[in-house]
Amino acid sequence: PIHDHPCDGCWLSVLKGKVRESRYDKSLTCVSDDTFKAGDVSYITDNIGFHKVGNPTNLPSVTLHLYSPPFQKCQCWHTEDPEKPSEGSNTNYSE
Repeated sequence: PIHDHPCDGCWLSVLKGKVRESRYDKSLTCVSDDTFKAGDVSYITDNIGFHKVGNPTNLPSVTLHLYSPPFQKCQCWHTEDPEKPSEGSNTNYSE
């Protein structure tokens, strides 16, 4: 789903395959739609907008997401109504 990042941002690195990132403004209007391949990096904060990420192919994809600082809750939109977000959760793990 479309989601925000209630932290200083998200770095996304594609390790294998391809990933499609669609970016949205605060009214949930799509403002960009890009496909990244292995080796590409993307960055987003709530000041830039919101996004959703998916695999545009039937082949496996692997991504690494770095959130700084880590967060547990975010807002997700399953419809295009910016007034109706739902709460999403995030599980972080590090050693």
